Amino acid sequence: SLVSLLPLAALAAFWGGLSPDNDLLYQQDGLAFHPSALSLYIILLFVFTAPVTLWFWRRSYGLAIRRPATWLLACVYFLSPVSASAAGLRSGIPTVGFFHRLVRQLIGEGLEGLVFYLCFALSLPIMAQLFISVLRSCREHKLELRAFLSIAILSFLLIMPFSYLTWEKYLMPALPLLALFLVQQRDASGSA
Repeated sequence: SLVSLLPLAALAAFWGGLSPDNDLLYQQDGLAFHPSALSLYIILLFVFTAPVTLWFWRRSYGLAIRRPATWLLACVYFLSPVSASAAGLRSGIPTVGFFHRLVRQLIGEGLEGLVFYLCFALSLPIMAQLFISVLRSCREHKLELRAFLSIAILSFLLIMPFSYLTWEKYLMPALPLLALFLVQQRDASGSA
């Protein structure tokens, strides 16, 4: 574990800190949790995996999104809607990536919240499966691949909202884990 920190230590020595000089870095934001970033990354769980999610989980996913509780719980999105980070806005970047920009160009800033609400609701079954996988693993006292993948993805969702910048592309390292999780879920449920 300590050896794996050597590259970071070398970079910190080179940079003179934990990151290179950057005009955007923490200007006034400091270390804080940004709920709108959490909303974005939850939404992207569905957006970036939509074809796979809908194909693999036709039956179970379809049932989950037909439940009124899913749509009521999704109203939580409106407490912290997707928005550009303060550092991004100061730099003149009003969106958090390509999907956000596409939605804004297609339907406008006024209605983008409805699209994000819909995507948030469609992400909730994925979130539920992640939590269920971890709880099942704890209850059975064994760590299976699905539980490990769930823990990794949930850890990402817990850590990334502390970033001073919110970008869609930051979800990319978690996508292979999410794809494996979806395949594991398909195999576990027996649906194709």
